[in-house]
Amino acid sequence: MDYESSDGYSVIDRLTRLRDFLRETPRDMETIFARMEVDYPATESGKRRLRRDLRNLEMMGFRIERLTQPLRLVLTDGPHILKEDDLDALAYIREMFASGHPLSSVINGMLTRFTSQLPERQRVRWQRRPALRAHLTPAIDYSNCGDLLRWLEASISDRRQIGFLYRARGSGEEVRHAPLDAYDIEYTDRHFYLVAYSHQFRNVLHFRLDRIVQDTTRRSPDRLATLQRPRQERRPIHFSYRLPASFADGGVSERFTTHAARR
Repeated sequence: MDYESSDGYSVIDRLTRLRDFLRETPRDMETIFARMEVDYPATESGKRRLRRDLRNLEMMGFRIERLTQPLRLVLTDGPHILKEDDLDALAYIREMFASGHPLSSVINGMLTRFTSQLPERQRVRWQRRPALRAHLTPAIDYSNCGDLLRWLEASISDRRQIGFLYRARGSGEEVRHAPLDAYDIEYTDRHFYLVAYSHQFRNVLHFRLDRIVQDTTRRSPDRLATLQRPRQERRPIHFSYRLPASFADGGVSERFTTHAARR
């Protein structure tokens, strides 16, 4: 068989298979020839075909990183084909995560990768500001809390207990809270809060992210070696109050869970 010539459809299928195979994890040459021996037999013609296909993928805009010792190949970036609805959805996301949001740099980096190779027609659409703009703008600048937020996410995912120094409102002292079972990160009233169970206070507490001290020399925040215990629920506080009907029609604060409303 002549491995240097193929019809167009088979070339596209082969390039697609190679792209998907290299996208999963770094692959050495032996693995490529063993797993894709139908496309790239371990012969001189098969090796030439592989080198040519790698160049073709790079010419199409895919980035192939070459790791050494031993030589391994992995596809780290490439063009994205977006529908008009997809592009509009990304524009809404761009407007939502404005400056001051702790995830703005991560979101903007993703959007740049997705839209760096748009065709001209879609580029004009992408540069327009959407009519609907729902900003997730925090009350203060949380941009320096991005690393802390991702650190907390990892601790929650691993179910590890944590501790940190905390500056409470109206207090100049920093208080150490440990151990804590971190459960969730909430965005409420334009602020970010960590929801965690305190074994010291035996209750679920809310900690505002900007008040958590970020200082590695003082072990804040600190991941403990112990695992979380079964999740605890916050003890509810039940109360009732009266409002003029016109006030109640507009809805009550999202800080409270409304169990019943009577007129």
